[in-house]
Formats: sequence, structure tokens, C-alpha cells
Amino acid sequence: MDTFWITLNRGCSLRCSYCYAKDAPLSVISPGVLRGLVDLACEMDVGSIVYTGGEPSLYDGLNDAIVLAKSKGISCGFPSNGLLYGDIAEAVSLAETNVDSVSLSLKGWDEDSYLRKTGVDGYAVALRAALNLVKAGIPVVASMVVESGEIMEWMSAIAMLKDRAGVDAFSFVPAFDSARMKTGVSLAAEFASEFRGVYCTLDELTEGNFVVEQNMPMCLWDMDLINEMAKKNQLRSVCQLFRGNGAVFDCDGKLIPCNSLFKYPIGSYGADFITADQFMAHLNSAKVREAVNSIISPPSRECLDCELYPVCAGGCATRWIHYSFEECKAI
Repeated sequence: MDTFWITLNRGCSLRCSYCYAKDAPLSVISPGVLRGLVDLACEMDVGSIVYTGGEPSLYDGLNDAIVLAKSKGISCGFPSNGLLYGDIAEAVSLAETNVDSVSLSLKGWDEDSYLRKTGVDGYAVALRAALNLVKAGIPVVASMVVESGEIMEWMSAIAMLKDRAGVDAFSFVPAFDSARMKTGVSLAAEFASEFRGVYCTLDELTEGNFVVEQNMPMCLWDMDLINEMAKKNQLRSVCQLFRGNGAVFDCDGKLIPCNSLFKYPIGSYGADFITADQFMAHLNSAKVREAVNSIISPPSRECLDCELYPVCAGGCATRWIHYSFEECKAI
């Protein structure tokens, strides 16, 4: 198993319009559960731990949690809106943990878009955080959740992060605000078409150092573009559920299919497993396999005959709430 995603908290300083967990009840991981999960990761020879939230930087013990993982020889990083690290002292303190990376989630491309999406006037602080983290010697990936109709708007923010803050790696996650839904598939197809139009500009601007979290069916994309991005390792597709190479835990130590499906636990640390052997036995149990297979099952039998299925898997399973296979075929 490659990665454990461990949720430290459910609190956040922002209220992003597209957030899957904006209505999740507030909670914080206990020291005992945290240590137990890190020990389990160590026993299983897991290569990396990603601390998630909520906003992980709001967790009082974040730096200690990173040191704990690193003391076990496990690579460690976390996503963050970065607002805490607008203070250079906080960035320097974080660097002292030897954290391996921070995925800095920039919520808007300028002051107005940031405020509109999050309800917080935090754009300038987030840019300062990027500069502070890079100055402190922490590898930073600038992550952007991008909606249909706004891709070109992000180019100026990318240039600023690269030229002024020294950020040299970027990640893009297609997102669809449910309040803007026409049919989900039309927004997804629009995004794919718009991305085709800006690809060359983006590739040159970032010197090819970006990835797209491919959470849509690949049949909605221009296949020449997909092939070009694949050759350059600019695609990240197929979730850990499909690959079977990771595990996600909530604040209570419950095993969840993924962060988006936090309401549907499929096991619990302390109750169903503690040791590596117990954990693997639980994962391989009929009940868990049935639950996982029901989530990752293809949207159509036709997907199984597609040559792209091993690297597509129909896109993110949660997206099929918003569109059907028949709609995709009609695009």
C-alpha cells in the first residue's frame, strides 16, 4: 500500500462554494487514533502519509504529527489554503519538521474571485504564503480547483506564483459547483474543450510542470490531448479505490472509501482492526469488497470494452450523480 490519507480535522477557515465537506460536522482526531494510524502505516510499510482536513493547518498538533510520521521513515505532506503561512514565522516553524511538500490550494485567481468562492478576503495572504513556504525551503505545489468557464482566468495567477513566489509545480482539479449545474456532463465537456484551448499556453507557462486530476470520463476529452499529456506525465487518473493502493481515514479513525464519501465508513480503527494483518483481513473481507466494488463498478458494461478503462475507470464515481453514460455518449 502506497499512501494513507489521515483526516486531522473538519474545521476550515473558508467556505468554498464547491466544497464536498462544507456541511460536515466539526471534529478533530484524537492523539491516540493519530498515533495508532501512523503506527499502522509504519507496520504496513506505507510510503507516504497525507494529512487532510478540513484545513490541516488549523489542527494544533500538525507539526508534531508531521514529525511523528517522519520519525517512522514515512514521507509526509498536506494540502492547505495557506492562510496560516502568510506569517513567515509559521512557515519557518513548518520547515523545521522536514515536511516533504505542501499542496497550496489557491481558491481564486484574483481578489474578487477568491472572495466570491470562499467568502473570505484572503487572496493576498495566500500569495504571501506561497512566497513564505518557498523561502522556507518547503516544496510547494500550487493546486487550483477550476470550474468550467474560468480556465483562462487562472493564467495570470499561475504566472504570478511562478515569477514572484518561485512556485514551479502546479495541479488542476476540475470542479462543478452544484448551484451552476446545467447537466453535469455539459459542464464536464465544456471544461475539456476549454482546457484543449489553453493547453499550449499552460504547458509553456509552467514549463510542462503541471498535472490534471483527471476525474471525468476520458471519452469527453480530445484523445490527441490525452495522449500528449500522458506522455508528459501530466495526467493523474484513477483513484486509490480502483488501484487498491491507499486508504483514507476520518477524524474518528473510520476507514472511508474516499474523502468525498465520508458519510459512508467501511470499517474503524480499534474496532475492526489495529494491526496490519487485521487491516488486510478487513479490506479483503466480503463485506468491504462488496462495498468497494459497488462504488468502482463502471457506469456501463461498454466501459469495460474501452481501451482507456484501466487508466480512466469512468472517471470519479461520485460524478455519476450528475450525468449518465448515455449523456456522455451523446457528446
